[in-house]
Amino acid sequence: MKVRVFTLRFDPARGGFDDDALREWMDSVEVVETETFFFEHERAPWMSLVVSYRPIDEAPSAASGARPAWAERREGLQRELDPAERARFEALRAWRGARARADGLPVYLVLTNRQLAAIAKARPTTLEALGRIDGVGDGKVRSFAEDVLRVLAETDPAPPAGSP
Repeated sequence: MKVRVFTLRFDPARGGFDDDALREWMDSVEVVETETFFFEHERAPWMSLVVSYRPIDEAPSAASGARPAWAERREGLQRELDPAERARFEALRAWRGARARADGLPVYLVLTNRQLAAIAKARPTTLEALGRIDGVGDGKVRSFAEDVLRVLAETDPAPPAGSP
C-alpha cells in the first residue's frame, strides 16, 4: 500500500476545493482509506488529504474513451453483493452524495465505494459494529454513524437475527 498527501485550497468562485487533479489521479488507483485535515492559512481555508492507495495496472484513460476506472471498480463491488446488499449500497451512495454536497466535500472523503459495500454486506446496527468496518475509523464513526445506521434501518428495517 502507498500513501500520497494532497493539499487543496478552497476556491470561493467554485464554492469548494479545487480537486480536479485529485479526481484525475484517483481514476488510476484504488483508494483504501483517506484522512482529512482542515486548516486556515493566510485567512484562506485549506484541506489536506492523506490517501492510502493501491496502484491499479493499466487503468483506462479518459482519452481512449474507455469507462473510468472508478466505474469499473464500483460495478465489481456491486457484483459481489446480493440484491438486498445492492439496495443498501445504493441507498448509502445516495445518502453519501447528499452529505458530501452539504459538507462541500468529494464523496470519497465521506466513505469510499469499498467501505459502502462492506457496510452494505455487514449491515451493522451499532456504532461499535460500524467502527469495525475496514477504513471506518473513529472520525468517520463520529461524523457519519448516526446517518449511516439510519439509512440502513430505513432501507432494510428488519435486522438479521444475531446481528452485532
